[in-house]
Amino acid sequence: MAGKATYEELEKRIQKLEQIDRDRNHVEKVLREDNEMFLGTINTAMDSIFCKNLNRQYTFVNPSMTQLFGCNEADLIGKTPEEIFDKEAADIIHDVDLRALNGEEVSEVRSLTIAGKVYFFHTIQVPLRDSSGN
Repeated sequence: MAGKATYEELEKRIQKLEQIDRDRNHVEKVLREDNEMFLGTINTAMDSIFCKNLNRQYTFVNPSMTQLFGCNEADLIGKTPEEIFDKEAADIIHDVDLRALNGEEVSEVRSLTIAGKVYFFHTIQVPLRDSSGN
């Protein structure tokens, strides 16, 4: 069994823990600032920006996308393109989604009809990977 730590050893441990805490606080501050900047950029962009999961359900949409559809974020989150778009547009989006899910970076200009109005989009869709590369 190890003996009791000396006052000096305890003081060094406390200093080390205090430094770890300062470093953690600094990293958290930088991450908060980066997140605020990122969200500020995404939420004020005039382009529709979104994320989908592997089931092709929207997990994030920015205000431009909700304005395009004239709805709230909750009306889009969790839905697939087939639940939001007409069949023709959904088929086009399905093709692009599958290509992105297979690792392709897609960049194409195409038209989609939304609520009876034709819109032209420069679609840029890329796969997002987790820390393991999946």
